[in-house]
Parts: sequence; C-alpha cells; structure tokens
Amino acid sequence: MLPGLHDMHVHATGLAEPSLCNLEGEVKPMEELVPFLKNCLERERLPAGEWLVVVGWASGNEPSDRYKNMRMALDAVSDTHPIVLWSSHSAAFNSAAFAQARDLEGQVVGMNRETLPTVYADYREMVSVDETGEPTGKVVEDARDFIRDTVFEDLMGLNEAADYAMPAVAKILAQSGITSIQDPMSVARTLEMYDWYEKSGEMSFRVRAHFYGQPHASVYSNDPDVMARIPEHVAHFSGLRDKYRDSEFIQADGVKFFMDGGLYGAPRPFPEPPTLPITGIIGEFKQPIFYAREDGSLDLAGYVDLDSGACVDARDNFTAYQDFDRASGFAEEHGYHPAQCVKTSGQLGHNEDYVNEYIRQMTEAGFHVHVHSESDLAMRTLTDAFEANKETADRLGVTQTIAHATLVHPDDAQRLGKLGVYISTTYNWMLPYPDNIAVIPFFEELDSLEGMYNPARYFIRNVFPVKSLLDAGSPLAWGSDAPQGIRDPMPFANMQAALTRELDGQVLNAKERLNIHEVIASMTIEGARLMGHNDRLGSIEVGKIADLIILNQNVVELAQQDQANRIGDTLVDLTLFNGRVIYERPQPQ
Repeated sequence: MLPGLHDMHVHATGLAEPSLCNLEGEVKPMEELVPFLKNCLERERLPAGEWLVVVGWASGNEPSDRYKNMRMALDAVSDTHPIVLWSSHSAAFNSAAFAQARDLEGQVVGMNRETLPTVYADYREMVSVDETGEPTGKVVEDARDFIRDTVFEDLMGLNEAADYAMPAVAKILAQSGITSIQDPMSVARTLEMYDWYEKSGEMSFRVRAHFYGQPHASVYSNDPDVMARIPEHVAHFSGLRDKYRDSEFIQADGVKFFMDGGLYGAPRPFPEPPTLPITGIIGEFKQPIFYAREDGSLDLAGYVDLDSGACVDARDNFTAYQDFDRASGFAEEHGYHPAQCVKTSGQLGHNEDYVNEYIRQMTEAGFHVHVHSESDLAMRTLTDAFEANKETADRLGVTQTIAHATLVHPDDAQRLGKLGVYISTTYNWMLPYPDNIAVIPFFEELDSLEGMYNPARYFIRNVFPVKSLLDAGSPLAWGSDAPQGIRDPMPFANMQAALTRELDGQVLNAKERLNIHEVIASMTIEGARLMGHNDRLGSIEVGKIADLIILNQNVVELAQQDQANRIGDTLVDLTLFNGRVIYERPQPQ
C-alpha cells in the first residue's frame, strides 16, 4: 500500500483519447504515413480548405525516394487541405499550411525562402529548411503559431465535450494510482471542464490549476507593451481564482510560463544547415559537422572553425549568403553551410527583466509560480528571479517550482537548494535516448560521437542532477508531463527510471540516481506538500484522508533486492479517493 500518487506536471485534459486523427507516438516511415493520413482525411470528410489536425506525432519519419521530407509527404496527402501534425514542442505542415502563415501584424505572407530571412528572421532557427532555403515541413516552438496558433486547444483536448473527456481522464488517473495533480497549462476552458466534473458528483482527483497565457513571443517580437500587459494577466487570473475559491477539489491558484523551449527537441543534425537547440546556454554553441554513414547512422566529421576567414566573411556578408547558389558554392568549398558560421549562445523565451517582473507581480498577487526551464542559462536566470522574490513568496506562503531542470550548472543547483525551490521532474526523461543525447555535440567538442557518454563531460555531469538538487535542499516532486510522448502517465516506469537511469545497458549520469524511498517521497508526500495539503494527504497516517493505492507487488522490496528493472511492470490493484473505491483492477479468472 502507498498513499495516492501526486502527479505534479500533467496536462490532464489531454489524457483522453482524442476525436482527432491520432498517430499515438508511432514513428511511421513516410511511405506508410501518407496512406494513414489519407484515410484520416477520408474518414473526417472535411470540406476543401479545412484543416486536417493530427495529434500524437513523433518526428523521425524515414524519408523515401518519393518523399524526401515531411512537407513533400504531407503535400501528397492533400494540396487543398492545410495539414498540421502536432507534438508538444514541434509540428509538421504541408505547403497549403505554410501558405497561410501570418506575420506579427496578422497579415498572411506565407512562410518560405523569401520570408524566412526577413519577416521571420528571429525565428529562422525554428524552421527546418532544405538546401534551397524552403521549409521542409518541421517547425518548432513559437514559430508554429504563425501558421496555426491553436496548439494548446488541439493538444490538450479542450475542444472535446466535458462529459466525454473528464470520465476518460479520471479513469486513466485512477488506474495509474494518481489522486492529486497539478495541471501546468490551465485556461478558462480547462477550469470549466474540471468544474463540470466536480459538479457531476463523480470527481476522483484533486487538482491545482496553473494558469498559462503570457504575451505571445515576448522576446522574439520585441513587443514594447509586454511589461505593461502583465497586470492584465494578474487581473484575469485573479478573477478565475476567485470564481473557484469555494471548490472542494479544485485549487485555482498557480501560474506557469516558459523560460525556454525543449532542449532535446530542436537540434536537427541532418538538414542543410543543421539547426541549434532552441534555448540559451551559459557558454557558446559549437557547430558540429555531421555526415551519415552508409547504414544511415550519424557520425561526426569535425567542427566549424568559427574564427576562420571564411566564417568571418560569411558573418559579415550574412544577407548575401542567403542566395542559394552562393551558399551552395560555400558549402562545396568548405564542407559546411555558411549559416553554421554563426556565433551564438542562443536565446531564452524571455529577457531577465520580464522574468523578474512577471514573477514579482504574480508572487505579490499570491500565486504559486511554476516555470518550464531546461537549459543551464534558463536555470540560472530563473534562479536569480526566484531569489529576488523569495522573501515575498515565503511571507505569502506561496511556492516556487521549476519544471524539468534538464541541465543545471552545479553552482545553481546549490543556490536552488538553499532557496528550497521545488523541482518537478519527469524521471522517464532521464534515460539515455540516443536522439536526446545527440544534442551534446552542440555543447561540447567531441573527438567522436562514441565519447558522448563520458561522465567527465559537462553535459553528462549536469544533466537531470536530481540527487544533487535534493541533497542541496530542493524538494523533488514527480510530474509525468503526459500526454507528451505518451498518453499514459506511467508512474512505475518513471519510478524505475529514477532508480536506474538505464536504457539498453547505457546509464545516464549514474551519480544522480535516487533511492526507492526518495522516489516514493517525490511521488507522494512532497507532492502533497507542494499542493499545501500534506497535513491531510501524502502519507499513511491515522487521521489523514484515505487517498490510498494497493499495488500488485512490493516496489520497495524489488529495489532493495536489486530488481529495480521489474518495477516498471507494477500494476495498481485498488485506488481509494476520499475514502471510496474509484478503481479495482480486474483479476484473471
């Protein structure tokens, strides 16, 4: 038996099976993807010009002779319907969709080789292009909004009816043993769905909503009014908080924003030119030169000499090298694209002044602040802001939480510990997936890709340093981040990952493994403490509310018997919420 689990970063309304076309995370080769999407289009019977919206996309679809990139594949599905394939931090579009792209003033200009270096100059690293400079289909982060700005509604199930979505959400949570959640991207519609479920009398989980909706692309658009609009958000969020103040199971008292994008999701080594991670870093990005072996695997040929005469010329004459013929001649002569001559430390989603002011105003208004932060520069900037507002947060009894904390400089890990900032993290992300680790050559110069896992490297030493953060004083809280990647929150697969950090015999930053008691605490009592109900929930004690689960195997014994690799198979036999049974696993006859 364990206390009911606390999932402190889950987009719960997106857990229900969507009515939209759904790839369910399967990476189909493009030759298989095209007929699959054609079937979706035929099934939905969309009028000409209507969007085909597809969720559950995971990039990496294998090209073919017919379909050399995603744009070509999606154009083969339809040239009259704009098409979007969504994942959490990226999307793929067809030509009809790119033609609808708008500029910052909302005028349709199209996204193409002419507008990318001009209209969308601040976003060009977010758009994958071919050797001619035309988009190949994949677009990441904020650049997606110029083409279709409904990623939130499409991915989070907010267009579904509450009477369909909420019982389905509750079933998934109950069979996972999850009885309390934090929804980190809530809007008015999200609260309406939770409210409907509570009023139905069937509510089977507790939720803290963190409101999301700061001004769009505040840094990239150079919006002069971005600071002035923060009070509007405070007022709007305060109104929503007041509306649900008397709710028994809904706490509408948090806010969330993004410091940066996905550290792993953006680098693309194969396009010409390769693109960098969409974030800012403490150092300066390297410019690796990749090539594909005969078997299609990635290899490293070396690095661009950014101080060479050729690179200095490319930077000084950046506009001239937008010309395809000139860029191609440069690449043929030097072995890399002139765009790889850029010297950059990247860019965060917001500047320091905005981050500090946003946190200051939200903290003073009594909101718990929850921030997506992945890179070391994002973590440092956010640590400064939390430090500046710590006294106010403590005085008002509100929490400061960082979601993900992917790469943390050791100095900042110690500072965060002293501040007592909560770390809400997804243990499944801490496995050494090759596609994720491929980001390392952009951070450090390697002799070969075979040295990426060297524990002496800065990135490996400091990637997901959860044990160091915990030892320094930062409480850990688990968050599945579902439905990103997969609709199932998978709590026990996450538990196993926190203990082993192992995949296919490879271990990622072994010194940061947690023990079983630390992991259980992060999934129970620390989540309860973060939500402010640890006096009533989060542990098995006389007098506390009976949010309890019974498992089919003893995870503590498995960990202590060196069988942690079996924990991921754990099933929930029974879930109690508020003293009533909400789930019983069917037993084999």
